[in-house]
Amino acid sequence: MEGQQYQYLMADEYFLENNESYSSFSLGDIQFLVNLNDFEAPIFQPSKIHNPYVSLVGNYCMADSSIIFINKVDPIFVAIRVLRNKLANQQQENSIEFENIFNGEDTFEVYLSKHKQIRQNIDCISNKKEIGDEIYVKLDKGKLFQFLDVKYNSIRQYSQKSVYFVDDCNQKKQDESELKICDLFKQYIGEQLYNDYQATKKIVIANQTSKFEFHNEQNGSNIREDKEVITKKTQSNSKRNQETNEKQVKNNNILDQYFKKITKQPEQEK
Repeated sequence: MEGQQYQYLMADEYFLENNESYSSFSLGDIQFLVNLNDFEAPIFQPSKIHNPYVSLVGNYCMADSSIIFINKVDPIFVAIRVLRNKLANQQQENSIEFENIFNGEDTFEVYLSKHKQIRQNIDCISNKKEIGDEIYVKLDKGKLFQFLDVKYNSIRQYSQKSVYFVDDCNQKKQDESELKICDLFKQYIGEQLYNDYQATKKIVIANQTSKFEFHNEQNGSNIREDKEVITKKTQSNSKRNQETNEKQVKNNNILDQYFKKITKQPEQEK
């Protein structure tokens, strides 16, 4: 059938078994799938690839088609997406009740405020205090960046183990590749936080490059010092050998004169 587009679905087994319980919510260009009746259920995020060049179960996708991926997403990233303006502007001066950092009139945010993993791990992006059964938090951009660092390093290590990873000896290309990892966070943290976080990674990478260059420079310096030491030793040995040879020649001359003296024949009487 001409003009017909085919869509392929790749999803988590849990989602396939429970998809009827899930509702869709959109935040800007991101869509999340949540089970509003289960505060411990995983949260999913769909994404689409148009005109894929991959093979699925032995059959190649048609040229005019797309694949929809439905993957689990860390609930903290969902919370970051909702709270990113507050995190970027550091609007919160004092600790407040956990539920109050979300919009109580928004169904999706109310759900997030009750989600078990978000409640347990909100200290990844905030200073958290527990008073009785109540949780009080103060959003903290510094802790957010620490959380992103953990994710950043995890992705970096995973990509280096991948069969598609190519180790490039070009330091500049390695630096560019590492900074691209930050792009994965941009859809969640927004432009302002993204620029702030990327700046911190540039400083880290610049320091790494400086250490690398210093190490090479130090090695070069050590090699030059070693060469100088060897040269001095060689010169010293050469001078010592020369003095020894001169002394030996002098001794030989003395011995020759001595033997000549004692072997000199007495003159015959006329």
